[in-house]
Parts: sequence; structure tokens; C-alpha cells
Amino acid sequence: MYIATKYKITNNRSITQQLLYKLLSFYDFKHLREVGIPALNLKYLALEKGPVPQTLYDEIKSIKSTDKYTVQSATWNDQVREITPNGQPNLDLLSKYQLELLDNWLFIIEGHSTSTVREATHEQISSWRRAWNNKEANSKSAQMTYEDEFDSSESYPDAFIFYKSLNKKLI
Repeated sequence: MYIATKYKITNNRSITQQLLYKLLSFYDFKHLREVGIPALNLKYLALEKGPVPQTLYDEIKSIKSTDKYTVQSATWNDQVREITPNGQPNLDLLSKYQLELLDNWLFIIEGHSTSTVREATHEQISSWRRAWNNKEANSKSAQMTYEDEFDSSESYPDAFIFYKSLNKKLI
């Protein structure tokens, strides 16, 4: 909800579902690479247009509004869903670092088209590339894994080691 609220304040319009998905995935995977654990721990699907948080995708696809947000078709294109926050986000749920990371991503994408942001997710999120490139031939999606974000243990040594040890304890 923080992203949708901040985006609406900054841009004077609601965020689209596709842009929300891209920001969530940038945030989650950057947090993973830097800290060793995903910030949101969502299950992501690799779709042609990039990573998508599966549960949120299913809710929004059915135009399901909740007490936290409203989903509606965009006035300029009924194929596009816009997310409007209802109320204020609970900032107590986010650390100072997490708020700074989210604000940084919102600043980075400002003024860029959704297609440009989408292409950036293709380039920057290894998990999406691996899942998309290894999906079954006729499939329109593939499950992404956080572990695939690490090219090797040399890429992000501390984060990778932490992630691997945590993952073993959770299995």
C-alpha cells in the first residue's frame, strides 16, 4: 500500500497494476541481494511482461478490491487496472532502510514509461530471466525462485550464504 500511496501523491494519479508489480519485484529482489532475505517473500510468476507477484496478480485480475485498495479499469484503457489506496499505509511495518529502498525505486522510475520499466526488470532480475528462459515450450508463465537471483555464490557472497543457510532451516 505504501507504493500505491506514495505514487498517487507524487504523480497525482493511481498506479497501474503492471507498474506496481515491477516496483514490488525490484524492491523484493534488491532487498534479497543486499540483505539476504526477500522483503516481501512473495511467490512470483515469470510472465512475458516480467515478474508478477502471484497472489496479488490473482486478486487484481479478478478486480477484487479490499479495505486496503480499490482496483478499477483505467479510464484511458479498460484493459489496464489501476490501484488506488484506501487509507494510509502502516509505516510501522517497514524499517527506515526499506522505506528508503522503496522511495529510491519510486524516484528511479519517475518519468519512465511502463514498457521501459518492464524491460529493466527483464535485465536486472536474474530470477525472471532464468524462469522465463527455462519455461516449458507452450507455457505462458513459469514459477520464479529467490535462489535463482544469485548467479553464483561469488555474486553476492554474504547475502547468498545467509539465504542458503536460512533456506535450509526453513525446509
